[in-house]
Amino acid sequence: MQFLRTTAATLVGLVFPYRWMASIVLLLLLDFISYQAFTRSAVGLPFAHQDKVLHFGAFFVLFLLGHLSLNYDFFPRVTRFSFKIHALNWLIWLCYGLLIEGVQSFLNYRGASAADFIADLCGITCASLTVVSLKLYPKPTAAETHPEPISPNQGANHHD
Repeated sequence: MQFLRTTAATLVGLVFPYRWMASIVLLLLLDFISYQAFTRSAVGLPFAHQDKVLHFGAFFVLFLLGHLSLNYDFFPRVTRFSFKIHALNWLIWLCYGLLIEGVQSFLNYRGASAADFIADLCGITCASLTVVSLKLYPKPTAAETHPEPISPNQGANHHD
């Protein structure tokens, strides 16, 4: 398990070398998914229930990116599991899934589906379990681990 945690942390560092990159990718993905959810589909799906697989994958990735964005950009000093941040991430993506299905229920060329929302919920749940098991949280910086602030005169040699 430690190998998986180390590998996951390394991959996050390689894919998102700057903290803000996860937020940018999240916004772009959110824009793309919203566009796909509210436009007519011109392409037929190659296998049954592919739509559910796409919902699962989209919400899995959205939750992971939301976690990285919340923990690395908005609350970078939180270096361990925070129920409030985790619950906020859950709430954001559950509301987004409900919003998509709600809007689709009013479109004459789309339809709302409880099965789609269940697939969204499964993607969120699996991503949540992944985050908790791999402990994907920012590492504390040297300043945060030092017990007291370092004064400018500390360590300087004083001769009277």
